[in-house]
Amino acid sequence: MDRNRKTITASFLYRILLMILVCHLPQTLQAVNKVIILGIDGCKPDALLTADAPNLKTLAAEWTVCWHALSRPPTKSGPCWSSIFTGVWNDKHGVTDNNFRNSRYGLYPHVFTRLKEYDPDLRTASLVFWQGINDGLTRSADLEMNGSDEELKDTAIGLIREGTFDVIFVQFGSIDNAGHASGFDTGNADYLKAVEKVDGLAGELIASVQERRSAFDENWLILALSDHGGRDFHHGGSTIEEMNVFIIAAGANVPQKNILPRRWSVRDLEAPGRGLALSGSGGFVTIQADPSFPFQDDGDFTVEFCIRTSGWSGNPHWVGTLAHGDSKSRGFCIMTYESGTWQASLSDSAKRVNISGPVIADNEWHHLSARFNRRGNLTLFQDGMRIGSVPIGSIGTIRSSRDLGIGRFDSDFFPVSPWATISEMRLWDKALGDTVIHDWIFRPVDESHPEWLHLAGYWKMDDTGGTRATDHSPYGRYGTLQDTLSEWVSPSGQVRVVDIDSSDVLKTVDIAATLLDFLNVPILPEWGLDGKIIPHKTDTHAAYRPASRSETLLLHPNYPNPFSAGGGPASGNHPATAVPYSIGKCTDVTVSIWNVLGQRILDTKNPAETAGSHVFVWDGKDREGRKVSPGIYILRVDAGGESKSVKMKLLH
Repeated sequence: MDRNRKTITASFLYRILLMILVCHLPQTLQAVNKVIILGIDGCKPDALLTADAPNLKTLAAEWTVCWHALSRPPTKSGPCWSSIFTGVWNDKHGVTDNNFRNSRYGLYPHVFTRLKEYDPDLRTASLVFWQGINDGLTRSADLEMNGSDEELKDTAIGLIREGTFDVIFVQFGSIDNAGHASGFDTGNADYLKAVEKVDGLAGELIASVQERRSAFDENWLILALSDHGGRDFHHGGSTIEEMNVFIIAAGANVPQKNILPRRWSVRDLEAPGRGLALSGSGGFVTIQADPSFPFQDDGDFTVEFCIRTSGWSGNPHWVGTLAHGDSKSRGFCIMTYESGTWQASLSDSAKRVNISGPVIADNEWHHLSARFNRRGNLTLFQDGMRIGSVPIGSIGTIRSSRDLGIGRFDSDFFPVSPWATISEMRLWDKALGDTVIHDWIFRPVDESHPEWLHLAGYWKMDDTGGTRATDHSPYGRYGTLQDTLSEWVSPSGQVRVVDIDSSDVLKTVDIAATLLDFLNVPILPEWGLDGKIIPHKTDTHAAYRPASRSETLLLHPNYPNPFSAGGGPASGNHPATAVPYSIGKCTDVTVSIWNVLGQRILDTKNPAETAGSHVFVWDGKDREGRKVSPGIYILRVDAGGESKSVKMKLLH
């Protein structure tokens, strides 16, 4: 009797447990999240809207779309795709050209790397038309492929049907090719034909995703976007035609929403009223070398000027002391670079740092700024926008006996013909803050400028004749025009610039944050992502919201640690160490380094530093540029009333 009672009781309990398991089974088995990213390279939003492109336009009509999304200059493929897949802008990931030089993917990795770090079993594929993406940017992908648009489409369909890949990226390149060949113009039949062809390929991929989703109860997110626009036959600049892109997000839980430009911030400014039109036959201005120039004592300095150019031959130096073709030369220069772009360089004769900017050879006025924070970064700005930065803490003295040149050509190295009009050339003896640079573009400066007392040279180029370029700073360092063919001119017209940071629209850096959030990867504040999360879940507030960010000061361990002093960033022997930190709001930041005796050996001040992530690079030298002894050092960051420190070990 007792045995039967026990058997019945055990059987009954087993059936109860089985019923509980079955009742909860549907809730524990959730649809697998998968993502496909359709990169429509070089497709302008107005071209997609004009063309016969039913697939992408239907996707946009039924889900979330922003036709006024923005990409940050330089609008070249290398920096644009880097921003898309790292989730941060150029000033953080470091890439400003298609050579991927100065990349900082160790600090700001490809989103595939973050996925692998979170879940090594997640499988990713990068299928690209332009091989540079996989060679220079892609990290941690399980499958990489380069091929034609048709080959990429066929491979992607195979991966979708196979069902073992979690994220598939496909970059179509024929639209961009058509734009370069015949013009990025909605009136160009060849360009529109390329758009329609790629739309057909995208339609096949969308259909494959829908079939897979229905058959296997998978939750797919489709992200379709262009990386940049185009103007005439090129892209790479800072015009709205090149910055404007589209972003489409589609999936089971994505709301139907056309995100209008709630705040597409555009400023219409007056072009400089006076300028010097260089003749294109060797004309340039020289300012006699002066030991009191800020760059002569290896202090911080900023250079700004306005320029309009449609082209040149060779590599003219718009301003500087460096003979760029001479590897032993010391100094700085801002010069032209490949494909109509500009470049800033700093050299101590043993080491040289270069960073390129956007296209300027578009016959439009541009305001260029280069900020040299000698213990931090060289940062470029174009039309008030921060373009990119590169560490220069390892560069030694740049003292030079060469005259300061404006529009100089170095005939021994780079024979040139600089066709350009230059105006408002300004030299400051400090690293100007982002806000100051932004607020004073295309504006003559006077005593109301917040940094007026730091003005070390000011050549407005407002002379009306003769060979003298008047210096309007208190120092009176007049320049001398070296030819008689260049002209003092009176330009006119308006300049239109876009303020990307204050524009309330989707941006290309939103892709990485959205991808991570959709795959349930926690976004850490110390990652410093610039992007926001596009709404894609029914269980969250359907709002375009920031990725996880700190409202306070965050300081992260330096890398590498330990490190060695004295070499350059490319020497391979850990010659410097990088210390990432982030701030939650715009504030003054001071970075100082102390030895174990409590003595401060180095400090640098960055006024009005913008909110977000930053990197300080230390090469093991004190404020006098001398190598310090091996040992333990403390780096401290003071910002917004907070102070945090990190311990570093210098080997030798």
